[in-house]
This record gives sequence, C-alpha cells and structure tokens, in this order.
Amino acid sequence: MSVNESSFCKNEGFYDEDGNYNILAELLADENRFSIKVVRFEGNDKGSNILLRNEYGYQCLVTAMKNAQSFCSDVLNQTKTVFHRNGHREDISLFDRAAFREAWYNACLHNDWVDGTPPAIYVFDDRLEIISTGGLPRNMSKEDFFGGVSKPVNESLAKIFIKLGLIEQTGHGVSTIVDKYGREAFTFLDNFLRVTIPFNYNLGEYIKPQEGADGTERVTERVTGNIAIEKSLSDEEKLIKAIKENPEITTAEMVKLLDKSRRTVSRIIAKSTKIVRVGPDFGGHWEVKE
Repeated sequence: MSVNESSFCKNEGFYDEDGNYNILAELLADENRFSIKVVRFEGNDKGSNILLRNEYGYQCLVTAMKNAQSFCSDVLNQTKTVFHRNGHREDISLFDRAAFREAWYNACLHNDWVDGTPPAIYVFDDRLEIISTGGLPRNMSKEDFFGGVSKPVNESLAKIFIKLGLIEQTGHGVSTIVDKYGREAFTFLDNFLRVTIPFNYNLGEYIKPQEGADGTERVTERVTGNIAIEKSLSDEEKLIKAIKENPEITTAEMVKLLDKSRRTVSRIIAKSTKIVRVGPDFGGHWEVKE
C-alpha cells in the first residue's frame, strides 16, 4: 500500500496557511517539544516530597498518552485484597480504569496545545489529578459540558483520535466520569481544567483494623503486594490467619501476603506444626490445627 505524503498531510490538516507543518503535525511527529509528566507525591499536596517523576515526551502524542495511561492503569492501579472474617474476599482497585481513561484522553484532546503546556497527572496518597490547559471550550456552558455536548477544542486532532479508535464522537466520556465520581470531580479554573479521581484506599497510610458494630467482621487494610496483612503478626501467624479466613488461599497469594519468595513460604509451612494441606495442590485446601 502506498500513501501520497503530501495528500495525506493535507487531508489530515497537518499544514498551516503558508504550507508549513502546524502544531498538529508536531504533536503527532516521532519527535517534538512536548513532554507529558506523571508525578507521585508522598502526601496529599504538592508541598510534600516527590517520590516518582515519569516523563513520557518528546515523541508522538499518541504514544506518550498511551504510555502514561498504561503506567497509571496497570502499574499504579494495584488491587487490594481484603479477607473478611465471614470468609468473604473483597478485591478493591485503587480507582476506576474506565473513568480514568476517559478523563486522561479528554485532557490530551482538549488541551490548549498552542499554549505549549501539555496535560499532566499528579498522584497523591488519596487521589489522582489530571490537569489540562484551556478550561471550558469557548461558547460552552457548564450545563452543555455535563449534558454531553461534544465540541472538541482541537477538531483535527479529534478526527485522528476517532480514526485510531481512541475516542468516540458520542460525548459519553464526561458522563462516564460523572456516573462514577460525580460532577465534583471537575474543577473549572480560568485557564485550566482539573479532574480529580479519589482513591478507594490510601496509598501511603497504614489503616488500622476496623470492627463492625456487630463484631462479625474485622478487616485489615494494610496493602503489601496486593494482600491485606497485619504487621505485628509473625509470618506463620499471618498465614494461619489468612487460611482461617480463606482455606483455599493459593501459594501465590501467600507469597504476596508475606512479600517473600515461594521457597521461603514453603519453608515456613514445612516448619509449622499447625498448617496442614488437605488434598492435592489443585482442588485441595488448607487447615489449621488448634
């Protein structure tokens, strides 16, 4: 398949009135001057220490945008597993992936790129913020915005995003965010738009065990390797507690629970006089001798 570069660039709107490449062409070029940042702060404000600073930039916007999304959705968005005393296992993700994707892609699409400031993602202990420049599109009210009126700031970029399957021209992106986090997720500033996605658990806080009013449930909410544990217990006691709450817990889950190697976990079980395996590796379960 052959493509006429001149016709392609003209059809996609990559030229300005003088026939030179415009900012849209620069955004989608393999190399450009824009750098998207994902910054992780230690606390709940920008005055706290910076724990991580990732840059996805000086490359095609689509690539940088997807890389930033992948880091937040697949690396940052860990699942916390909580075992309840009644035997119920609850998996809690840090935030909603679909709502984040819509917020992030919309920020990249509607950003005022002429200003030269790319959108950014700021991660705190209790929330994630997506900042884009430009604010509300011209001649659009907040009610229009929340009502699903689709009016891209960068129409040529929107057409390319649609062709690439990154967005749909339905205006449902905002409603997806509002359905999950409410209108309060959006903050309209004079020259910026901020979308705040609250976390379902605190990234930096050790939450002490909580007991229900009827005393029937007790949940430990310390996230280490995606499994809830109590720091004060010994490794054997942690396994015993987990087995009592979930007799079918797997060795892989035990490894995550203790944050140790599979060999170390096997050694702890072998030395224990209380932990017993009943049945085969697949289909069996654990028991605790009192």
